[in-house]
Parts: sequence; structure tokens; C-alpha cells
Amino acid sequence: MSSGTITKSQLTASSNSYRANNGRLDGDKVWIAEDDDQFPWFQVNFITDVYVTAIATQGSPVGNMFVTEYIIGYGFDARNLTMITNEQNVEQV
Repeated sequence: MSSGTITKSQLTASSNSYRANNGRLDGDKVWIAEDDDQFPWFQVNFITDVYVTAIATQGSPVGNMFVTEYIIGYGFDARNLTMITNEQNVEQV
């Protein structure tokens, strides 16, 4: 995503969606959910089938703000995602 191959229109978020483009690695800006966003999410629409081999996150370059845990879902419809789970079928955090 840091290369810009994924376009701005492919990035959406639960709040501050117009700033979702700031959620790229190694940028000088960041995407941060609104304070009242109880279930924040960030979504990348790959448009075509892709095989994701790694996911990276980083904190804000200007403050002590960073994600400590998250879950990952995938699918063709944002309303019907398959969540990544462990052997006990519990969402992997």
C-alpha cells in the first residue's frame, strides 16, 4: 500500500473515511478513528482476487498512538466477511 498501487478510492474506514488514504505505511499522515467510534475498521478493496501474505501496521509518527490488537476478515462483500480464526474457531487477535 505504501507504493500507491492501491488507489485512494480502494480505501475506506468506519469514521474519518475521507482520511482513509492516510492509512498507508511510511506516510507523514495517519488515519485515526473518531473518539466515539466504538467498532473502528479499515478496509482495503483489492478489486481482484489477491493472496495476502503479510499485514503491517505502524503507529503515528508524531505521537504515542498505535493499534495494539486487531482482527482480520476477508470476502467479496463487506457485510459477509470470513474472520481469521484459530484452531478453536475463535477470532484470531
